[in-house]
Amino acid sequence: MASLSVLCDAAKEKLSAEQKLLVERETALEADCEKLQAEKEAMMKAGITESDLLIINVGGQIFVVKRSTLLMAPEDSLL
Repeated sequence: MASLSVLCDAAKEKLSAEQKLLVERETALEADCEKLQAEKEAMMKAGITESDLLIINVGGQIFVVKRSTLLMAPEDSLL
């Protein structure tokens, strides 16, 4: 019976640690969402929209792209 109690306690500790991790991740996600919203609001105040056309020079080749197209790239992209 003692081994069942030990297993139960270990499972409770693991669950508690996982719950703590989830709460930390949720808090970080909420903070990131707030930062993103603040950045969007600042861009809107500056008159910058996702439909803006941007002219970029890539290796001497000129491209015209929408800002929204570039915003679709992942953060670790070289775009």
